[in-house]
Amino acid sequence: MTSQVAIFNPLGAAVASDTVATIINERGIKTLNNAEKMWQLTNEHKVVIALSGSFFINDVPASLLIKAWNESLTEPLSKLTDYVASFKSWLEREETLVTQDSEVSIIKYVLQDHFIDIRDEVMNAARRESLDENEIKNRFSSYAAGSMEYLQSLDLFVNSTDEGDDNLLKSLDIKPDEIVKELLGHIPGFDELAEQLHSQAPLVLSREQYMGSNTHLTFIGFGASEYFATSVEFHIRGRYGKNVRGSVVDQYPSESQYSGGYISAFAQKEAIAGFSFGIEPMVANQIGKIVRQLTKDLVSPDSQDITDADELVAKLNKELERFTAETYLLPLRRTVGDLNLLDAAEFAESLVGIQTMRAKTSPRPAGVGGFIESLVIDKFNGVRWIKRLPQ
Repeated sequence: MTSQVAIFNPLGAAVASDTVATIINERGIKTLNNAEKMWQLTNEHKVVIALSGSFFINDVPASLLIKAWNESLTEPLSKLTDYVASFKSWLEREETLVTQDSEVSIIKYVLQDHFIDIRDEVMNAARRESLDENEIKNRFSSYAAGSMEYLQSLDLFVNSTDEGDDNLLKSLDIKPDEIVKELLGHIPGFDELAEQLHSQAPLVLSREQYMGSNTHLTFIGFGASEYFATSVEFHIRGRYGKNVRGSVVDQYPSESQYSGGYISAFAQKEAIAGFSFGIEPMVANQIGKIVRQLTKDLVSPDSQDITDADELVAKLNKELERFTAETYLLPLRRTVGDLNLLDAAEFAESLVGIQTMRAKTSPRPAGVGGFIESLVIDKFNGVRWIKRLPQ
């Protein structure tokens, strides 16, 4: 896991990142300290790329791909979004580092990930509820149908089609029926559902959905024609069929917002959000659930009509948002808007430190920590590192 923060104001941006990395592969889980997660482009480009999620794209270190692409750049690009488009275009053309074998590997991984989810849903339900064979068949059929309905509801990746990825599977001689049978063939009712499950394979490849193996690259800085720093997130599943399957998140903040300061946190950010808003989102959600239940019990304990409770929770959430914004978030943004970049970098480090302490005191394994790197970016001086791992 990762914790990264970018602080924006009219002077530029300050960015901080932890340096602990968790690598998950077929050999198990390995935690690394002192892992670089931020890379600046060469000096004429006032852009930094921060990484969270997987460290690899098509089994190739993302850092290697970023540096190779950087070498292909000449003049600074006009807008930050142009850098994202350039990297995507380069990655689709690259054949030395990203091979067809790596495309086959990522396709098989994505398909296995999808069908393992279905398998685990069915088998966990069978164990948890002590289902008999006929009940397992019915549950399996329900999960398979729900999975297809879910896939059909998702947006297509740019330049992707279900038919195109069906043809891609055939051209690469990847047999989804074999993958499906290996993972699900032992479950009662498989024979009746086999064809329905096979038909999901192209949609798994062509449709946008979050996967834990995705690589998240955040481009931060300035295009040549831009006077305010922004960030653009690019979430990448991988490249296959010579097409990068990824989703681009809108720029943050937009130029129209530069009347103050802005804080953007990536990856793990519960404690950072709690500091910014005065309350963690999970706590606010739990308050709403409690109020809803108490209202339902108090007003009409025996009624199934919960309209009044839902309306009350909606009003509570609206008032809570107003209060936290006025009391915490807006004053914080005004303060951040007045900071010089060195102080903003120190503040960014502190926020990552808060998330690190949150991770250490959590009952779950800590995935955030280690040395905290920080840097600043401004329009005229470019990137300046404040704290950096030894090179």
